[in-house]
Parts: sequence; structure tokens; C-alpha cells
Amino acid sequence: MKDMACNIETGLCKTTNDENIQPEIKVEEFVMDKDLELFYFTDPICSACYIFEDTLESFLNKYQHEFDYRVILGGLVPDENSFNDPRNGIFSSKDVAKHWLEFSEHFNVPINVSMWENDPMKSSLPPSYAFKVAELEDKAKANKFLKSLRIAVFKDGLNIERKDLILKLANEHGLNGKYIVDNMDTLGKKLFLEEITWMQKLGVRGFPALVIRNKDRYLSTAGIISSDTLEKFYARAKTLA
Repeated sequence: MKDMACNIETGLCKTTNDENIQPEIKVEEFVMDKDLELFYFTDPICSACYIFEDTLESFLNKYQHEFDYRVILGGLVPDENSFNDPRNGIFSSKDVAKHWLEFSEHFNVPINVSMWENDPMKSSLPPSYAFKVAELEDKAKANKFLKSLRIAVFKDGLNIERKDLILKLANEHGLNGKYIVDNMDTLGKKLFLEEITWMQKLGVRGFPALVIRNKDRYLSTAGIISSDTLEKFYARAKTLA
């Protein structure tokens, strides 16, 4: 497992021995319905993604009718041995609470860290698998389900690996919770692993990250960015073709 490094100034978590993603990327294999497509790379327990979520949601409410939108989950924490960010003093899951509180204070966004004390997660993969199954049923509902998972962990301090919680939240958003729970470790895992290749091909190494494709041209940005910066990024992406 590569060491992770989370930069509190940029709000980007990435592997330390990977280069930053390039400003323009070209990949030929993807198929889309519109000339513009926005890929959002994230993870259910990415604190920076939670902080960035309101900015992104406001942007989507304004512009999503103009492009195809795809959420790609990157597997920030595959297992309990993957909590390793030496630069931020993280050597196990027990150290993550302090890191979250630092992000919370720096960006002035409240974060509940009680999950790490009461019922610590071992991996971000189970909720990721569940989201992939939910997308098959209804992408819009699945995106709301993913948001509710983040709220459950960052606001309510709950362990979102728990299948009873996944079932409850899925049902609350009109999804078939039982089907999601029954298939997340098989179908969900398969879909998740297939999408990981997109992340690799597009050169994404950290979260949150956005990649916009304009026909066969690509533009990317990463970390917690302001609404104004996001608007400028989008405006530039529309001029690429």
C-alpha cells in the first residue's frame, strides 16, 4: 500500500509517490451521450470531499443539464492496513479523528469524529460497492444515497460499513435496499473494480477531483476549490473543443 498524504491547504488526499494529475488528459475509450461530460472522483469517507460537497452541489444544480455526470469512487481506504499518512501523523484508523478535526477547523465545517472512537470503520469499500449497485437502479437516487452516507459518517458519527445502516438509508431514498445489500459484495464489487480503471486512465491520484471531457479533450482539477474557481474551470473546459 502506498503512503497517503492529505494537504490541508489544498484539501487533496493523494498517494505520495504519484505526480499531480495533468491539466489536460486525452483518453479515447469512453462513450457518452453529450459533448460534455463531468467525472467526479471521490470516496465515501473522504473528509475533503464532504467539505467540498456543498460547492459541487450548487454547481450541479446550475449546470448539470449541460453535461453527463458520472461519480467514480476511488477506494481511498481498501482495508484497515491502509490508514497510513505519515505526514499527518496517521498510522492507524485511531489517528484519523485528529486529522478530520484539523480539516474541520481549517475549513470551518463541523465534522463528527465519534465513529472512530465508538465503531471504527476498517474500509471505505462496502459503502462504495453499495453505491455502485444503487446506480443501476436510479442514478439520481443513488447520488442522494451517497450524500446520505457521507452525512451519516461525518455529521452523525456512524459506521457506514454496516449493512443495516446501508439498507436503511437506501430504502429512505426509494431504492431497493435489500437488493443493494444482497449484491454489494459481488455485483457492486465488480462494478467498482471496473471503474477504477477509469481513474487510472485519467491519471487521477487524489480526492476530490474533477475531470471534464469536451469531445476528445480533457481538463482536470483537484482538491477543495471555491465556487468561483469551479466556475472558471468549467468555463475553460467548454472552450477546449
